[in-house]
Amino acid sequence: MEEKASLQKLNSRLEEYVLGVNGLEEAKLAAEQELETIRLRMQQDLDATKARLTKELEETRKKLDNEMDLNSRLQVLEQEQYKELVKFRSQQTEFEEVKVLVETLKVQLNREKTNAESVKVTLSEQSTLFASAQQRVKELEREVRSHVSSLSDSTLELEELRKKSSEFDATREVEITKIRHEFTTKYQESQSQWIRDTDERLQSMETEVRGHYVKVSTSLETQLVDVRMEVEATKKELDRTTTEFEESLKERQSLTEKVAQLERVYCEERTKSTKERKAYEETMERFRSSKLSKEVEFNELMDVKIALDAEIMKYRRILDRETSRVAEASRVVKVIMSKAVSPPPKAKISRKRKMENNAETGTKRTSAA
Repeated sequence: MEEKASLQKLNSRLEEYVLGVNGLEEAKLAAEQELETIRLRMQQDLDATKARLTKELEETRKKLDNEMDLNSRLQVLEQEQYKELVKFRSQQTEFEEVKVLVETLKVQLNREKTNAESVKVTLSEQSTLFASAQQRVKELEREVRSHVSSLSDSTLELEELRKKSSEFDATREVEITKIRHEFTTKYQESQSQWIRDTDERLQSMETEVRGHYVKVSTSLETQLVDVRMEVEATKKELDRTTTEFEESLKERQSLTEKVAQLERVYCEERTKSTKERKAYEETMERFRSSKLSKEVEFNELMDVKIALDAEIMKYRRILDRETSRVAEASRVVKVIMSKAVSPPPKAKISRKRKMENNAETGTKRTSAA
């Protein structure tokens, strides 16, 4: 009966060990399943985050490409604007040169006007000289007439004197008439010569003054026509340059507006990209923190699994030891039961009691363990 009770105790203990081992196996399986689910969930999270991060990376790459394209376009526009500025500066320098040319032409025109005025003054002086010469001729004619009148008076006086002294100077009458005739002829010759000389001098002076006036007037007219043509050409050039300057100003204004618009778009895209980068960094930080937490949790679960494996191995060793001990005990019991049929001697009985005592002490030790 004691052996049956001990066997029942051993069986119950074995059943408890088996139940504990089964529970540990179930806990191990549950832990492995939970670890597998956690691993699958982590893999899914990793795949999802990888897909999201790759998508965000592609979007950021596209935005970066767009930003680089915008930067290249902005550089091209800046180069075009620089070319337009260089062209505008060259046009401005040409405009300044045209202004200087117009000023020089104005100065030359004023100089020609002053020359024309001086020529007019000289012509007026020549005309005054001609008028004074004509007055002088008239005065000379008056003097000639006065001389003629005085000569006529002198002839009358001579006639009177001749009449008065005819009886006194009959001998000298021929000489007086001869002298008077010579005097009159000389005076007439000198008067005619002086008139011819004065007429020739006046005609030469008049022709010279007229020729000089014609030359000066023709040269001034040609210069005036040339200056007018140059002024018209400069006016046309100035109009063309002003229109080109206005067009370049309009183009520059449009380019500045385009550049400002592109700068606004670039700033918006840059702020948007910085915000998205910050959001991406925040999501990456959250992902890293979640990954670290999951790694910590996984390490804790692995520690639990290792502890459970160690405990299961410990229980298995105990179970193997107990099964071997139970098998040995059952074998001993069978031997005892086979020998119990024949009455054993006292030595055998004492040996049996020693074996039972040893079995009881072994069971006590195992239970204590």
